[in-house]
Amino acid sequence: MKKILISDSIGTMMGNLFGAPFVTTRMENLPGVKSGGKTGVTSLVVALLLVMLFFFSSFLSLIPLAAVSSILIVSGISMVPSLRGL
Repeated sequence: MKKILISDSIGTMMGNLFGAPFVTTRMENLPGVKSGGKTGVTSLVVALLLVMLFFFSSFLSLIPLAAVSSILIVSGISMVPSLRGL
């Protein structure tokens, strides 16, 4: 657990240097650790996917907003049952 908290704090400091809010790193680390990603491979895969996203971001801008908004609505509806746990 100590290694996870150290890496989380380093990620928070680096995120603050680049303008990301501190809550972002906490919310992104918790699901990875909860699903068993404690070795750091999860972080490397996510970082690799993020770098790949930079190359494909110009293609993603070609998707119309109507298609994106419907996906966001469906994903929001799928999160509603988890509100009972709050």
